[in-house]
Amino acid sequence: MTDSHDSAKFGRGDGPGGRVADLASRAIAELAARRQTQRPALSEQLMEQFLAASRNPDEDHLKTAVSDILRNGIPRDEVVDLYIPEAARRLGDAWVDDSLGFAEVTIGGARLQRLVRELTPRAREQSSAFGAQGSMLVVVREGEFHTLGAMLAANQLRRSGVSVRLMLCEPDWAVIEAIKEGRYLATLFSVGAAEKVAQFRDFVAQSKDAARGRMLVGLGGAMGHMGDEAKGLTGADFVSSDAREALRQCGLKILSNGAEQRATSV
Repeated sequence: MTDSHDSAKFGRGDGPGGRVADLASRAIAELAARRQTQRPALSEQLMEQFLAASRNPDEDHLKTAVSDILRNGIPRDEVVDLYIPEAARRLGDAWVDDSLGFAEVTIGGARLQRLVRELTPRAREQSSAFGAQGSMLVVVREGEFHTLGAMLAANQLRRSGVSVRLMLCEPDWAVIEAIKEGRYLATLFSVGAAEKVAQFRDFVAQSKDAARGRMLVGLGGAMGHMGDEAKGLTGADFVSSDAREALRQCGLKILSNGAEQRATSV
């Protein structure tokens, strides 16, 4: 909802504002098309039960819905990679359609995010090859509110043997200090709204300076499907909503054979 309304603030034309507006509009259109053509292979009955439970005032309903999914032979990884992101998308769509209020969507989203933690092993236990492929930093900048996708992406990377530091809504200076102190193969920023991409140019440059050229910078989230156009606006090394693409860009192996990786577009 925020993306479609906020993008109207920018003018059309050849200037930076017009470029960002055009880019944002195309991103929204592409995301909508992908939702229609690339729905995950999940049980609609279980999905509807799961979605309703996420909004139910009694939190025990969500535990029951998850238990039902698991009893149907669906692995935990698929609950995390497929059911949770799809539930989050449907909550967002319901807000856009004005069929759910902000409070309901916020509560449902918070429960889904908490569920990720409950269904995911501790980071150090998440893979027998934990850290074997190097380290990455996954960041949601201060002032952003779309943290679920970053959590899911971090989970997917860890399952491929990557050591991940997840920084959610911490100030920019703390992120820069973390980059200076660490030796990351890449820092991945989750962008919550399409029109915010141009605002990342300076911060991408600061991040690369802090890493002294030893690190790639990737953007995901709302602009994850826009590729070279978003790269041109920000100076990022790659732009993708796919955790597997981050592995490819860093020359790493994809060790996880679980559900389709689509979480970072949440």
